Formats: sequence, structure tokens, C-alpha cells
Amino acid sequence: MPEEIKDISKLDDIIARATECRVKRVGDEVKLKFRTKHKLYTIKVPVNEAEAIRARITIPIVDY
Repeated sequence: MPEEIKDISKLDDIIARATECRVKRVGDEVKLKFRTKHKLYTIKVPVNEAEAIRARITIPIVDY
């Protein structure tokens, strides 16, 4: 089961361990999905926050 992240401060640790990020736009929100070796983490953020997060991601990004 995926784990939803509520605290953005935990995101830096997860990004460091992730192998891929998937981005799904849902209305006025963006859902970011981070795949690690053992788990899938998701977070829903507004569009402007998503762009800031996306700028610091160094792993491959898949838009769908």
C-alpha cells in the first residue's frame, strides 16, 4: 500500500531514496508519487508548491 505524506519536511529524505517520481495533475492540485525500493510515497500539493518541489528533484520525472 502507498503511504501518503502529510509533512513536506520529510520529503527531502524520501527524494534522496527514490528512484522515480510520477506527477499527476488533478484539478487545482498535483499528486507527486515517489517510488523507493520498498514503498510508494504520495503527496498532494497545490500547483505552485509542486513546481518548487519539482525544481529540486534530481531523479527521473514521469508526467501522466
